[in-house]
Amino acid sequence: MTKQYFASDFISDYLSKNKFISLDSTKAFEDKTFQELGLDEFDLVDLVMEVEEAFEIMIEEELFSVDSKVSELTKFAEEKSLGRA
Repeated sequence: MTKQYFASDFISDYLSKNKFISLDSTKAFEDKTFQELGLDEFDLVDLVMEVEEAFEIMIEEELFSVDSKVSELTKFAEEKSLGRA
């Protein structure tokens, strides 16, 4: 399993736990923006902090906004955790 798989699962679990997506959703949510899923600025800050803690990385707050796609955060978390970002 790759780190991207884990980043995707982590973010999916967060979104599901906080009722932004349903448990039976497929990966279709990854091409949606955070705003399309119902996250506001505060929700996104919380998610980014959770990702930082889980993957032991730092994410500059200006990198992501509610207009960013879920897949962009997933890819960034993978690359940063592997030392490529």
